[in-house]
Amino acid sequence: MTAAYMIYDKYAYALGEGVRELSRGNRIHIDAARLALRLALDELAESATATIDQGQPAIVPNALVEEVRSLETWLTSSGQAIDGRTTIDSAINTLQTLNERNAYQANKIGELTQQLAQLDADNAALIRRNKDLADELKRARLDRQETAFHASGAAPSTINNQIPLDYSSLSSENVD
Repeated sequence: MTAAYMIYDKYAYALGEGVRELSRGNRIHIDAARLALRLALDELAESATATIDQGQPAIVPNALVEEVRSLETWLTSSGQAIDGRTTIDSAINTLQTLNERNAYQANKIGELTQQLAQLDADNAALIRRNKDLADELKRARLDRQETAFHASGAAPSTINNQIPLDYSSLSSENVD
Protein backbone atom coordinates (compact mmCIF):
# COMPACT_ATOMS: atom_id res chain seq x y z
CA MET A 1 0.00 0.00 0.00
CA THR A 2 1.42 3.38 -0.96
CA ALA A 3 1.98 6.24 1.44
CA ALA A 4 -0.84 8.25 -0.09
CA TYR A 5 -3.37 5.47 0.52
CA MET A 6 -2.19 4.98 4.11
CA ILE A 7 -2.55 8.69 4.80
CA TYR A 8 -5.98 8.72 3.20
CA ASP A 9 -7.13 5.69 5.19
CA LYS A 10 -5.91 7.17 8.48
CA TYR A 11 -7.75 10.46 8.07
CA ALA A 12 -10.81 8.93 6.43
CA TYR A 13 -11.12 6.72 9.54
CA ALA A 14 -10.84 9.77 11.77
CA LEU A 15 -13.50 11.60 9.77
CA GLY A 16 -15.64 8.46 9.72
CA GLU A 17 -15.60 8.41 13.52
CA GLY A 18 -16.80 11.99 13.43
CA VAL A 19 -19.66 11.05 11.12
CA ARG A 20 -20.67 8.25 13.50
CA GLU A 21 -20.72 10.75 16.31
CA LEU A 22 -23.04 12.90 14.21
CA SER A 23 -25.36 9.96 13.60
CA ARG A 24 -25.59 9.38 17.36
CA GLY A 25 -26.79 12.90 17.75
CA ASN A 26 -23.52 14.32 18.94
CA ARG A 27 -22.04 17.33 17.22
CA ILE A 28 -18.64 17.50 15.61
CA HIS A 29 -17.00 20.86 15.29
CA ILE A 30 -16.19 22.01 11.71
CA ASP A 31 -12.77 23.23 12.84
CA ALA A 32 -11.88 19.67 13.87
CA ALA A 33 -12.78 18.38 10.39
CA ARG A 34 -10.76 21.15 8.74
CA LEU A 35 -7.76 20.42 10.96
CA ALA A 36 -7.89 16.72 10.09
CA LEU A 37 -8.05 17.50 6.38
CA ARG A 38 -5.20 20.03 6.58
CA LEU A 39 -3.01 17.58 8.50
CA ALA A 40 -3.71 14.88 5.90
CA LEU A 41 -2.76 17.19 3.04
CA ASP A 42 0.41 18.33 4.82
CA GLU A 43 1.45 14.75 5.48
CA LEU A 44 0.78 13.83 1.86
CA ALA A 45 2.87 16.78 0.63
CA GLU A 46 5.75 15.79 2.93
CA SER A 47 5.70 12.19 1.73
CA ALA A 48 5.64 13.32 -1.91
CA THR A 49 8.58 15.68 -1.31
CA ALA A 50 10.52 12.90 0.42
CA THR A 51 9.94 10.60 -2.57
CA ILE A 52 11.21 13.23 -5.01
CA ASP A 53 14.22 14.05 -2.79
CA GLN A 54 15.20 10.38 -2.64
CA GLY A 55 15.38 10.33 -6.42
CA GLN A 56 12.95 7.49 -6.76
CA PRO A 57 11.52 7.22 -10.24
CA ALA A 58 8.02 8.47 -10.60
CA ILE A 59 5.35 5.94 -11.39
CA VAL A 60 4.71 6.02 -15.14
CA PRO A 61 1.77 4.16 -16.64
CA ASN A 62 2.74 1.23 -18.85
CA ALA A 63 0.96 2.73 -21.83
CA LEU A 64 3.16 5.83 -21.66
CA VAL A 65 6.29 3.69 -21.44
CA GLU A 66 5.16 1.74 -24.49
CA GLU A 67 4.53 4.97 -26.40
CA VAL A 68 8.04 6.20 -25.62
CA ARG A 69 9.53 2.87 -26.69
CA SER A 70 7.53 2.99 -29.91
CA LEU A 71 8.78 6.53 -30.55
CA GLU A 72 12.38 5.46 -29.89
CA THR A 73 12.00 2.50 -32.26
CA TRP A 74 10.60 4.72 -35.00
CA LEU A 75 13.33 7.33 -34.53
CA THR A 76 16.03 4.65 -34.71
CA SER A 77 14.55 2.82 -37.71
CA SER A 78 13.99 6.02 -39.68
CA GLY A 79 17.49 7.29 -38.96
CA GLN A 80 16.19 10.25 -36.97
CA ALA A 81 17.70 9.28 -33.62
CA ILE A 82 20.51 11.63 -32.66
CA ASP A 83 23.34 10.27 -30.53
CA GLY A 84 23.76 12.11 -27.27
CA ARG A 85 20.22 13.48 -27.31
CA THR A 86 17.13 12.37 -25.50
CA THR A 87 14.18 10.85 -27.25
CA ILE A 88 12.27 14.11 -26.87
CA ASP A 89 15.09 16.16 -28.42
CA SER A 90 15.31 13.74 -31.34
CA ALA A 91 11.53 13.83 -31.81
CA ILE A 92 11.47 17.64 -31.71
CA ASN A 93 14.34 17.77 -34.22
CA THR A 94 12.46 15.36 -36.48
CA LEU A 95 9.28 17.44 -36.28
CA GLN A 96 11.22 20.60 -37.14
CA THR A 97 12.81 18.83 -40.11
CA LEU A 98 9.41 17.62 -41.31
CA ASN A 99 7.95 21.12 -40.92
CA GLU A 100 10.81 22.55 -43.00
CA ARG A 101 10.23 19.91 -45.68
CA ASN A 102 6.50 20.66 -45.72
CA ALA A 103 7.16 24.39 -46.06
CA TYR A 104 9.62 23.74 -48.92
CA GLN A 105 7.12 21.47 -50.67
CA ALA A 106 4.30 23.99 -50.21
CA ASN A 107 6.54 26.67 -51.73
CA LYS A 108 7.42 24.34 -54.62
CA ILE A 109 3.73 23.54 -55.20
CA GLY A 110 2.98 27.28 -55.35
CA GLU A 111 5.74 27.82 -57.93
CA LEU A 112 4.56 24.88 -60.04
CA THR A 113 0.96 26.12 -59.86
CA GLN A 114 2.09 29.50 -61.18
CA GLN A 115 4.07 27.82 -63.97
CA LEU A 116 1.05 25.72 -64.88
CA ALA A 117 -1.17 28.81 -65.04
CA GLN A 118 1.39 30.52 -67.30
CA LEU A 119 1.58 27.43 -69.54
CA ASP A 120 -2.22 27.38 -69.78
CA ALA A 121 -2.24 31.04 -70.81
CA ASP A 122 0.53 30.44 -73.37
CA ASN A 123 -1.35 27.42 -74.73
CA ALA A 124 -4.54 29.46 -75.14
CA ALA A 125 -2.58 32.17 -76.99
CA LEU A 126 -1.05 29.54 -79.30
CA ILE A 127 -4.46 28.05 -80.01
CA ARG A 128 -5.81 31.51 -80.93
CA ARG A 129 -2.74 32.16 -83.13
CA ASN A 130 -3.16 28.78 -84.90
CA LYS A 131 -6.83 29.54 -85.55
CA ASP A 132 -5.93 32.96 -86.97
CA LEU A 133 -3.26 31.41 -89.20
CA ALA A 134 -5.67 28.70 -90.38
CA ASP A 135 -8.27 31.36 -91.25
CA GLU A 136 -5.62 33.38 -93.11
CA LEU A 137 -4.52 30.27 -95.02
CA LYS A 138 -8.12 29.50 -95.97
CA ARG A 139 -8.59 33.05 -97.29
CA ALA A 140 -5.32 32.80 -99.25
CA ARG A 141 -6.46 29.53 -100.87
CA LEU A 142 -9.80 31.05 -101.87
CA ASP A 143 -8.02 34.09 -103.32
CA ARG A 144 -5.68 31.80 -105.29
CA GLN A 145 -8.59 29.80 -106.70
CA GLU A 146 -10.31 32.97 -107.78
CA THR A 147 -7.08 34.26 -109.38
CA ALA A 148 -6.58 30.99 -111.27
CA PHE A 149 -10.05 31.29 -112.78
CA HIS A 150 -9.37 34.88 -113.94
CA ALA A 151 -5.91 34.91 -115.43
CA SER A 152 -5.64 38.69 -115.33
CA GLY A 153 -6.39 38.65 -111.65
CA ALA A 154 -9.22 41.12 -112.28
CA ALA A 155 -12.77 40.59 -111.34
CA PRO A 156 -14.81 38.68 -113.89
CA SER A 157 -16.38 40.85 -116.59
CA THR A 158 -20.00 40.61 -117.53
CA ILE A 159 -20.58 38.96 -120.91
CA ASN A 160 -22.87 40.86 -123.31
CA ASN A 161 -24.40 38.43 -125.78
CA GLN A 162 -26.33 41.09 -127.59
CA ILE A 163 -24.35 42.81 -130.32
CA PRO A 164 -26.10 45.82 -131.87
CA LEU A 165 -26.48 45.33 -135.60
CA ASP A 166 -26.90 48.04 -138.15
CA TYR A 167 -29.47 46.78 -140.67
CA SER A 168 -29.47 49.93 -142.74
CA SER A 169 -26.66 48.72 -144.89
CA LEU A 170 -28.64 45.67 -145.78
CA SER A 171 -31.33 47.46 -147.59
CA SER A 172 -32.68 46.10 -150.89
CA GLU A 173 -31.16 48.85 -152.85
CA ASN A 174 -27.74 47.79 -151.92
CA VAL A 175 -28.40 44.21 -152.77
CA ASP A 176 -27.31 43.50 -156.34
